[in-house]
Amino acid sequence: MLSTVVLWQGSPSDGRVRGEGKERGGDGEKEDLGEDCRSVASEEFRHKRASRHSLLAGKKVMIRQCDNSEFDTIYEIINDAAQAYRGVIPADCLKEPYMCRDELRREMDEGVVFWGCEEDGELVGVACIQQVQDVTLIRHAYVRTPKRNQGIGGSLLSHLRKQTTRPILVGTWADAVWAIRFYEKHGFQLVSSEEKDGLLRKYWSIPERQIETSVVLADRKWFDARRRQATGA
Repeated sequence: MLSTVVLWQGSPSDGRVRGEGKERGGDGEKEDLGEDCRSVASEEFRHKRASRHSLLAGKKVMIRQCDNSEFDTIYEIINDAAQAYRGVIPADCLKEPYMCRDELRREMDEGVVFWGCEEDGELVGVACIQQVQDVTLIRHAYVRTPKRNQGIGGSLLSHLRKQTTRPILVGTWADAVWAIRFYEKHGFQLVSSEEKDGLLRKYWSIPERQIETSVVLADRKWFDARRRQATGA
């Protein structure tokens, strides 16, 4: 069931943040903000969480499905965030703009569903899911440059993972180390270089050059399914 989920609502007077976490018309369960938020074992994590909440104080942040009227905003967010790839991924793989309007429209027409993180009425980050054969792909996860490192990407990822019961795969550039670390922090693992080429050809429609320079990460469900298949269980 599609829903709007309020993640944080804070008071600017005292800097505290209240986790509303209620689905519209739901039972009031708190939104899961990701595996990093379920552990407070280290002082470093507590410091980061306090800093993140300080940035969100006094703001209303929600995850919701985007609609077609937000095409231009989605396009803007993707191409703004993709500037982080400049000087990192191979130069022949970096287009300008990174994603053109025709490509974005084609992706949406082929079943890519965008979800957005809205902060005080402004769309500040997007990510999408796509059902392909027997898996779910998480694709095009981008956050506006000034809003990075504030927990927005993690909140989007956590919400998208709840929209499917299938194994989840994520593809990203091999040189985008920060992206790989982000997904690893949230429980994904890199598949072997031998496997990733086959996965990229099976589930994605991308050029051979992009296959050469990309990696694939998978969730535990995918690895468990592969293990059962290998053992015949």
